[in-house]
Amino acid sequence: MKVEKISETQIKFVLNQSDLMNRDIRLSELAYGSEKTQQLFREMMEQAMTECHFNADNTPLMIEAVPLSTDSIMIIVTKVAETRDDEKHMNLLKHMREAKRQLQQRAQPTIRLERNMDSQLMIYSFDSLDEAASASTRLFGSFTGTNTLYKNNGRFYLIIHNDNPDDRLSAAAIELILNEYGQKHISTPLSAVYLEEHGEIIIQDGAIDILNSVYA
Repeated sequence: MKVEKISETQIKFVLNQSDLMNRDIRLSELAYGSEKTQQLFREMMEQAMTECHFNADNTPLMIEAVPLSTDSIMIIVTKVAETRDDEKHMNLLKHMREAKRQLQQRAQPTIRLERNMDSQLMIYSFDSLDEAASASTRLFGSFTGTNTLYKNNGRFYLIIHNDNPDDRLSAAAIELILNEYGQKHISTPLSAVYLEEHGEIIIQDGAIDILNSVYA
């Protein structure tokens, strides 16, 4: 976990996959106030105080999370100045409500994915198209869930949703196969959105079937 002081009122944290895994926290949990995420935030603020002398005791804070890649996320913490000016206070509330509304609209696909038959989202990357195809050949015939192939920064990313209860492979079996050929990344709807916005779509849907038919 890296911390950088931007100003007297703002500080930046960068968390990677190991920071979350070591604390048994999924990326999607950062949006909720669970005990684990609250403990993580306390650790973050203690580190900010120790390394950057950033003291936020008894100060209202605004927290923004921005994905940097499929494996890391930036969290910006800003001190919100208190004021006795009713008009400024109302403007701030209006701004925060609007930001919350936009965040909720952006998060709608996340809610849909998480509630869709309790599907499990998995994101794997491969050094080459051949490796992605080899993994797809192993999964073909046993996995029929939604799957898409992206390319980003020279790597090929396979996003799959284990959302078909009739499939013969369990989530553990799928991961066992994919681990032979690729690297698993933080697998949350937020990571998938990042690839949608920054990656190049290679195969929109049915990537496993298509790769198998071409490379088998």
